Amino acid sequence: LSAAGIDPDPALILPSGFTQAAGCDGLRSLLARDHRFDAVFAVTDAAALGALRALADAGLRVPDDVQVVGFDNIAAAAHSTPRLTTVDPNNAARADSVVELMMARLDGDSAPLGRQVVMHPAALVERESTLSRQQIEPGRRRGGPGA
Repeated sequence: LSAAGIDPDPALILPSGFTQAAGCDGLRSLLARDHRFDAVFAVTDAAALGALRALADAGLRVPDDVQVVGFDNIAAAAHSTPRLTTVDPNNAARADSVVELMMARLDGDSAPLGRQVVMHPAALVERESTLSRQQIEPGRRRGGPGA
């Protein structure tokens, strides 16, 4: 949002659980408040799948009215309707790093115990629940909820 020059609206940040039910319920509560938004970034793919359900129940079209992005890149994301755009956090590399750190400790690594930061690049997996930049006309106001 900052890069786009948009101030975050605290009313649009929902405490949510990680499940489909939590994503669905959270988005339904937001829709009931009649706040204007045109995109959802969910804490997990499961929550995003729930959000897709709530949007469909409200008669909103994804991605035309509201774009949806999840986080995890679970297998179900590639098979939802529409297929879910998601952030792939590179779990395999993350797991490898954890195993390497644990094995080093078991092998007697004498580095001080404590927090170690290991970074792995995440990747956006673009699917049908978002529009590409080419599909969004410059200056075009999209018709999300509350429009």
